[in-house]
Amino acid sequence: MRLLTFLTFVVSIPFMIGCGASRPDDMVDTVPCTITVMQNGTPVSGVMVTLYLEGGNPSLVPRGTTDSSGNAVIKTSLGAYTTNGAPIGKCKVTLDKEFVMPESSLTPDQVSDLTAEQAEKYSQERKAAIDKARIIPTKIASVATTPLSVTVAADGGTLTVELSEYEK
Repeated sequence: MRLLTFLTFVVSIPFMIGCGASRPDDMVDTVPCTITVMQNGTPVSGVMVTLYLEGGNPSLVPRGTTDSSGNAVIKTSLGAYTTNGAPIGKCKVTLDKEFVMPESSLTPDQVSDLTAEQAEKYSQERKAAIDKARIIPTKIASVATTPLSVTVAADGGTLTVELSEYEK
């Protein structure tokens, strides 16, 4: 009986391996693509890198997350199907990284008691503290304002981003 159970399991392995999502008909070909993110020459990990193919299918989602070396290996998803690489063509690039919101120096009651002038000063100081905590400059976190782009050619694409070159 054990032998029969074992043989049934061994025979079913190839069928289980092939149970992933099948390639959609409208999935484009992809090629290797790596984006590297640095800050003052130091690799930045945990950055979500997303590519937006100009004139391409907006349902394609080419993205990756940087590792401890600052490298994001891009994978492209279309629905439940994911494949290695990025689509060929010119892509806008956005970066995003979660950050811890700095604590406020005032309680909500204290903030409501501020004069207009004090509230303006507090607001500016608060914005500066948040901008300092945010590693990714706001303009490269949005597809509408990012100056970053990469052209993914038939032999792949690479881009190195030095965050210190961009205003927060």
